[in-house]
Amino acid sequence: MKIRVVIIAWLSTFAALAQAPYWVYLNGGKTTDCVQLSLHAQAKRYERGIALDARDYPINAAWVRLVAERVDAVYGPSRWLNAIAVSAYPEQVADLLNLSFVSRVAPMRKYNLAISDAPFVAETDPVSPLGDAYSANTAVLGAAAAQMEQIAAEFAFNSGFRGQGMTIAVFDGGFNQVDQMGVFDHLFADGRLLGTWDLVADSTVFAFSNHGTHVLSIMAAFDSSIFVGPAPDANYYLFRTEDVSSETHLEEYNWLRAAEMADSLGVDVINSSLGYTVFDEGELDYEYSNMDGNQTVVTQAADWAASKGILVVNSNGNYAQNGWTYMGAPADGDSVLAVGAVDSLGMIAPFSSLGPTYDGRIKPNVSARGAATALVSVWNNVQYGNGTSYSGPLIAAASASLWQQFPNLSNMEIISGIEQSAHLAQIPNNTYGYGIPNYQLAAGLFSAGLDELPESTWTIYPNPGISDLHFFVKNPEPRSFYTLRLIDVAGKLVASWENLRDVYMKLEMPPHLPAGLYVVQFEQGLQVSTQKWIKLP
Repeated sequence: MKIRVVIIAWLSTFAALAQAPYWVYLNGGKTTDCVQLSLHAQAKRYERGIALDARDYPINAAWVRLVAERVDAVYGPSRWLNAIAVSAYPEQVADLLNLSFVSRVAPMRKYNLAISDAPFVAETDPVSPLGDAYSANTAVLGAAAAQMEQIAAEFAFNSGFRGQGMTIAVFDGGFNQVDQMGVFDHLFADGRLLGTWDLVADSTVFAFSNHGTHVLSIMAAFDSSIFVGPAPDANYYLFRTEDVSSETHLEEYNWLRAAEMADSLGVDVINSSLGYTVFDEGELDYEYSNMDGNQTVVTQAADWAASKGILVVNSNGNYAQNGWTYMGAPADGDSVLAVGAVDSLGMIAPFSSLGPTYDGRIKPNVSARGAATALVSVWNNVQYGNGTSYSGPLIAAASASLWQQFPNLSNMEIISGIEQSAHLAQIPNNTYGYGIPNYQLAAGLFSAGLDELPESTWTIYPNPGISDLHFFVKNPEPRSFYTLRLIDVAGKLVASWENLRDVYMKLEMPPHLPAGLYVVQFEQGLQVSTQKWIKLP
């Protein structure tokens, strides 16, 4: 059903509708004598150069009271949407439209948990796409080693970047037994679990669903004998936004409310393993034409969160085999880092949702291990699960640790660096996105200051250096091979690397290479250029 006829159908059957949730949209009405931001959040805004705007101010409390007097129940106001979530009967909706400060009243939409229906699968011998070179990390990272190595996230971990000082909000359907599991003891003992909110039933988040438990374990579990996530030392807020026992329109309000709260608390990263597409019989479904980054409330909320400096990571969805095919909202957001799923060999998982967005943008942005992803179950043992719900938190946690290394970068610069580091960065597609990211390379790109490079240039780093060189070419000629040569000061060819096409190469130096000055030559077609490199003793 098209959106343009949804409203017509709703109006034509207005009298037949029963009590239902609605958004009451307002004309202005913001209180500007205070902002709904903690001092911590305000400090982060200042550090990142993000100015206050109308969405930072609360809705006039008097207007909320006037609306409350005319409806069955008020769930709460949204400062970002400038609307009030209510439960009302049709005649109450008609009464609301008589208020001068009400611009319109619209029914809420609904959405579903983006978890794969595929069962847990055993993988007795997980394969690392990087081979056996990093097998020593298995003793430290446990079953998480292979999926971290696939995106080169173990380098940051081994260098001591494990999310310290970063704050991550996790939106899910419940975090069953997290408060009783040994792999999360450090979050409680170190005071890293900063708060929890059940926005569904005002109860505990430590029940209802194992899904959030699995997601959190991928990010933050710490037990070197079985499993260690990429960001065990980050701070966490847990939000239960999804009612897994039913599908209601109020879940949209819950997501938006959680995002506003996360912003108020000064959160750096949001991980959402949720997606919104087709719904139960009798509900208003989304269509592919709605996936343009602008139409759904939840995508607007995700983009607004990003505009406040938050890195929003969302699972792209598991719809490729169920008839929908494309990503769900809010993965379609232009400021959202949407994550697809690959297996241990780097092949796309058959369920992983595809792009592009309806307006033609690449989605997913990147892909990571989402088929047979290692996680910790509520029984405190390692299991393997399927879904972009699991590749998303892997990327969110690794991105938090990357951002920790480069705190002066913006959330959008972090996304750009992750995309540039991925293996298909020069030829992205709507299956893998920019590909499988390499977080070691992303850190190298930021260290090299590649955003300052002009078009069609290249760099080497570290320079000066002690051993191997890293080479990065920005915007090479598509599908054209290039050659690299290492030449000493006497003009003698020391080493060469031919028939290269990758945007990134690790150049292994000849053994016992003397210290001194060298020239690196880049040749592609008719383009030949050189840079000096100093080899340290």
